[in-house]
Amino acid sequence: MVKNYLAIDFYRSPFNPWGRVEITGNVIAYNNIGMRLDMISSPYVYGNFFLENIRDVVLLFNNRAVFYNESIKVGNLWEGAPRDTHMIRQRVFDQLLYDYPQLEILAVTPAFSILEFIFGITYPRGGELVDKYPLSVGAPPPYLPLTFMILIIVVVYVWRRPGY
Repeated sequence: MVKNYLAIDFYRSPFNPWGRVEITGNVIAYNNIGMRLDMISSPYVYGNFFLENIRDVVLLFNNRAVFYNESIKVGNLWEGAPRDTHMIRQRVFDQLLYDYPQLEILAVTPAFSILEFIFGITYPRGGELVDKYPLSVGAPPPYLPLTFMILIIVVVYVWRRPGY
């Protein structure tokens, strides 16, 4: 998902509270917002590549999303150098933008910094998500060798086919 304003938007997903939504194996790059999660959504997001987004993840308070897979110890690739854990902290201003999208015009003005500073003092604890197993920068996607192998087979097949 490349060059979108909002690449993935979760709204009350999964519909069934006992259900499970998994988002894996995606490249989410060059977007304004890579993924937006409302406060009810609870997807499992792992094995994805978040690169060069203005905001990788926008989450709303009390979100139950999980950004890693505990059984196979896989997280996501985040832009920049890998660390032991990657933390996504909720900004209070994002809650206001969710409720009143017309306020987004403030995001490109100095008023945005002032409002975020004031809300940060007033509400110091926002929501946060942790990726316990972030992928390293040099790690290729697990499906990349298979994709190249299939592509080579298709190209060789088309090239060796007799012409019409």
